[in-house]
Amino acid sequence: MENARLLTETREALEQQTATAEVLQVINSSPRDLAPVFDAMLEKATRLCGASFGILWSFDIRRSRPVRSGFPKADVRVPV
Repeated sequence: MENARLLTETREALEQQTATAEVLQVINSSPRDLAPVFDAMLEKATRLCGASFGILWSFDIRRSRPVRSGFPKADVRVPV
């Protein structure tokens, strides 16, 4: 049982690190354009959480506003 738990935790950590690396790549390739960064952040977060829908909010001192909303992209699976 302990091995199964450790394997699950390791897999989840790898998924999170992969998602972070992918978002950082988008930031690096779009330094002046936040739209693709927000899209990548929302897509990775909804996928990691297993959510069917997500909203990314922007907060400042006076207000908050949604900057992106949407559904995670479907995994592309090729039948074998």
